[in-house]
Amino acid sequence: MLERRKYFAQEFTKSLQRDHRKKGYPPLAIFSQDVICTRVFLQGFFELQKLQSIRQHGLPHLKHKSIFLDIGANIGNHTAALGPFFEEVIAFEPNPRTAKLLEANAMLFSNVSVRTFGLSNKEECVQTSYEDHNVGAASVASGNKYENKVEFHLKVLDEQLTPEQMSAVSLIKLDVEGHEYEALQGMVRTLKESSPLVLFEINETEIVDGTTKAKELLYENGYINFYS
Repeated sequence: MLERRKYFAQEFTKSLQRDHRKKGYPPLAIFSQDVICTRVFLQGFFELQKLQSIRQHGLPHLKHKSIFLDIGANIGNHTAALGPFFEEVIAFEPNPRTAKLLEANAMLFSNVSVRTFGLSNKEECVQTSYEDHNVGAASVASGNKYENKVEFHLKVLDEQLTPEQMSAVSLIKLDVEGHEYEALQGMVRTLKESSPLVLFEINETEIVDGTTKAKELLYENGYINFYS
């Protein structure tokens, strides 16, 4: 029985690989036994439907496609899916282990550069932790809750971009597991200079009276249209 299961699993894997190649999906390096990477293996990308929606409804309305900032890039899922539409992609990932795979996947693209630090409202080093089955969920807020301990180096985005880059940002994807507000605080100048489209995650626990601190910060800096 075990041998039969192995055989069918191998044939299923071959079929998936043929399908992904036919669709032009990149051969991303992934973690085995990781919840996000399992989706990449099965579907070609994590959150495939959301990515397709961004391509269809978001990208066509950009004034230009100069620079895409993937903040909280993990292994580079969004970098790989959206990066080919932009002149330049800068992917930020503070988890040293995850950043290694991100760097490997960035090698598939000539326009992608990797920054092995996270973003916040001040420069600091933070001790945190993560789970093996969901490496991408590591966050500043994780503390010592999980078995795997790690140090995140955080910096301020506005201090990392050149003036030319700051005025040429087209799209920001911000997924930093509850640290979005602090990251946005560190990029106010960039937001004002280039008014990029911002895709950001909101955890339910952050919502108070129908809004969040991250949303209010964007509103205060000229953002009036929000979609979910």
